[in-house]
This record gives sequence, C-alpha cells and structure tokens, in this order.
Amino acid sequence: MEVKLLLRALVDERADLVRGLLLVLIFRPAAYLLPRSWIWPVALCFATLFVVLMADGRRLAREFGLIFGVSRSAALKLAITSHAKRMNEFSLQQKMIARTYRPFEVPVLLEASDEVRRIIEGPGSFVLAQAHFERGTAQAAVFNGANFDGRELFVVAVKVPRFVPMPHIWRIGLQLRQLTRASQAIRPKGMEFVYTGGAVTGLVEKLQHERIMVSINVDAHWSRNRSSTLERPFCGALKRSFSTGAAKLARLANAPLMLALPVFDAHPGQVRLRMYGPYTSDAAIPEQRDTEISQKILDTIEREVGVRPCEYVLEIGAARRWDNESHRWLQPPPVAMEVRAPGVTS
Repeated sequence: MEVKLLLRALVDERADLVRGLLLVLIFRPAAYLLPRSWIWPVALCFATLFVVLMADGRRLAREFGLIFGVSRSAALKLAITSHAKRMNEFSLQQKMIARTYRPFEVPVLLEASDEVRRIIEGPGSFVLAQAHFERGTAQAAVFNGANFDGRELFVVAVKVPRFVPMPHIWRIGLQLRQLTRASQAIRPKGMEFVYTGGAVTGLVEKLQHERIMVSINVDAHWSRNRSSTLERPFCGALKRSFSTGAAKLARLANAPLMLALPVFDAHPGQVRLRMYGPYTSDAAIPEQRDTEISQKILDTIEREVGVRPCEYVLEIGAARRWDNESHRWLQPPPVAMEVRAPGVTS
C-alpha cells in the first residue's frame, strides 16, 4: 500500500519533482559554472519549457490571465517569469553559499518613517515580520546587521525533515535549506536560527531584556499552533487561514512589530529596504489585538503581491481579480444566468 501511495504521489506531484530536479541538477551547478548575468537567460529557457510542457505551468499561466485580465501571451510571460525567478534565486543563493557573491556589498536605501528609524536606533528590541517574497539580494538586506544598528538577529524558522518521499515536501525542504545555508554564509556571526515550537518562547525574554531583533513570518505558528488564527480573503483566494504568531510574539514581549518589504532596483543597482509600522491595536482582548494587527499587515502584503506577483513564492489563487487602478483585490461579479420562458427554444 505504501508503495502505491508513493507512486501516486510521484505522478500527482510530478511538477514539484521536476522543479526540484532542475534546481539540483541544473541551477546548483550553474552557480559555479556561469556568471550571474548568464544564469537568468538559462532560467528563462527552462521556465519556458516547464510552463509549456507541464500542466502546473499552464495552469499558472491561466490563473495569471484571469487575475490580471491580460492576454494569453502576457499571462504566459508572467508564468515563465515567476518560475524563472525561483530558479535564478536558487543559483544566486548557491553563489552566496560559495561566497562568490556578497549581497551585503549592494547599497541599501532605508525607506521608513521617523518613528521606525527611532525604533531601529533606540535601546530596545523589536520584531520584524516577513512576507513570502523572492529570497535574493533584496531579502539579504534584512540579514545585514549594519542596516539595523548592529543588532543581533534571531530568525524564527520551520525545521523540515531531510528526506520525505513526497515531491512537494522534498522540493520545499530543498529550497528552505538552501535559504538557511545562504543566510548563514552571508552572516556567519551575530545570527541564530530558532525553530518553531517551545524554543520560540525563549525569545520573549530576550526581546524584553536584550537589544536584539527577531525576524519571523507574519503567519508563523506558535508552539504547536497555540496562537490564534484568522480566516480572510487573501490575494486571489476567497478564504485563507493564517496564524498570528508574529503579532503574539511582539505582544508578549511588549516589543514594536514592523514589516519589511525590501525590493531590488536594478537601476541604480540598490536595495530599497521599505519598512512599515509599528503596528498597534486598541482591542481589549489580547487575541483580538493579534488578529487586528495581523489583518493590517496582511492588507499591506496582498497589495504588494498584486504589484509584483512574480516575486511572491506561494500560491496566489485565482478566485479574485486584481484592479491595477485602485490596487485592490476584488471578487468578480456573479455570472448572470439567462432565464427563458417554458417552451421557448433558442
């Protein structure tokens, strides 16, 4: 029975298997053999083949067409770019691991309010919420202590098993481990990974008594899912569930909570480290405060997904539409059904 389940998983999740094999067999070696400027064209070629030949690739193109109301060719281009970015990202991280690329040398422009700047320069700690966007040069700016007044960094992460005979879990684990290794390579000192579970609670005391910063996904789970959750429309999905671990950690430590959305500008070749917050709520119930703060952060993130969807690494969904003028996600109007009188034929 287990063999049958494994074979079925290999068939049903063959797109994840192909993506993982491309990363390991093509884009990891490419990091050593090719300069950075050559890897992107290679990524575009393999992404084009993937989108054209794999059902999952064609599905993503259809979804982009529905979401953004663009032509078939424009939707294909978006889907190809999205997959190419994941491939290019993997090679770039491998160059960081090999120390042939040093993202900390890229200039960083901090875009933040005066209040955020005072928090960064101040004597206390803070929590920095992260979103699931491209993890390359821009994201590396968050790991550079020089951008946060030399603070020690604690990164809350999920520990993934080394090998699971399920292609999608294997592929996700492969990418997460690559990200961890790249982060440790670019910042070998002054950074520590803390894995979700009971160990996360130890960060509360550090935030209260030391001068540190904690990086955590906005929807992080807290100690075996003991944080509150919320359901809401998000991007193209009509309903999606989120944990509120980031907001809970900041509340328990009485530390400011901010959101980082860094973006790399190829011209003039710098990272814009955009900071939002600090986020607050006047709700009387602690869990309701966590929910309200998480809602505010998710509102900002989903607008960002609409602006740069190819850099978002999770599923977007296709049940809602993006309005480029208002920068809002909208539910499409219901399809009108034509009612005919009995006995009347078309």
